[in-house]
Amino acid sequence: METKSDKNYNFIKANEWMVQTFNNAKSVIQFKDKEAGIVKGKYVMKEGIISTGPYTQSTPTFFSVITIRVKNKASRIEFDKNFINHAILI
Repeated sequence: METKSDKNYNFIKANEWMVQTFNNAKSVIQFKDKEAGIVKGKYVMKEGIISTGPYTQSTPTFFSVITIRVKNKASRIEFDKNFINHAILI
């Protein structure tokens, strides 16, 4: 998307947005490179449950990866299409 801001400002806003939006302790920024203009993180798409009784089945937690790429006057958000591969029982 087009912005009116420079790369530095867009990078700061991308980091800020990730922290405010994905506030679950399991959702974390895993990589950032200011020079390249990349912020990448893992986030919880759907929280699973752990069965504590014989009649309830445990379900996996689904994770996905989000990448934000910034440059002068532009930002792009990418979502990992293979989020099912990140499903784990926790």
